Amino acid sequence: MVTCDQYQNHLQETGKQTPSFHARAKLDRETRNRAATVSIASLFNSPRKQNREQLFAKAVYTSTIAFSTFQTPEWIEFFKALDFKVPNPKKLANKLLNHYYDQVKEEVQEELTKDRVEKWSSFATDTCDTQRSLWACIHSTPGLEHVHSVPCDSHGLQLIIKDLLDLNKDGNKEVIPSALRDFFKLLAKVIAFFASSGKQLALFRDIQRSNTSKVKALIATVLTRWGTQVRQIKSILDNELALKSFAIHPDTTKTINPII
Repeated sequence: MVTCDQYQNHLQETGKQTPSFHARAKLDRETRNRAATVSIASLFNSPRKQNREQLFAKAVYTSTIAFSTFQTPEWIEFFKALDFKVPNPKKLANKLLNHYYDQVKEEVQEELTKDRVEKWSSFATDTCDTQRSLWACIHSTPGLEHVHSVPCDSHGLQLIIKDLLDLNKDGNKEVIPSALRDFFKLLAKVIAFFASSGKQLALFRDIQRSNTSKVKALIATVLTRWGTQVRQIKSILDNELALKSFAIHPDTTKTINPII
């Protein structure tokens, strides 16, 4: 006798030869393919994917790294292995940045107002035109007339140093003499000389190594950052011996000798 299992196998093998079986099999394959396509599309457009992009963008912004950092083939391959496509620099600079800006803006507004602005007694800012406009806006707002706007001392000092070093003119449009400005112009010439001559800089570094076994940088200044002037003076003093040795070296360009 034919067992039940044998009979079922016979029916299955026989059914595979019929046109209706092949039609059903084709339909099943198409259905599975469509389902897979929908699944992949939903993955790439899902809130989970968007959240991962936003978290990635936040990490980039708060790390202050270049948007193109992760666009090298190695990084792309690495993130591909994690099933994550790195947003391109254009997207990081526009859509994702706008989203993060709105998020931070809401957080800042909530933080500023959660204890009621009316309770403020004073606030400090820098002294640029934008902040001065803010002072006027605060003082003209009903309920905030009592709030004091305090200019930042470091910014005030910065502007004083800037005025001392800048080319200021009197009422007759004559340049006002400034010993401090002349002093820093002399230091700037030394820095500019080495910045414009790679060979002379290399020679100077060799002299530094022979004198102190160390290479110490000569600091350039920024007009609106008074601390850089202080560091420039210190860098010149730290390199005093090396500069004097450089001035008498036979391979030194003679134009720098009078300055040093």
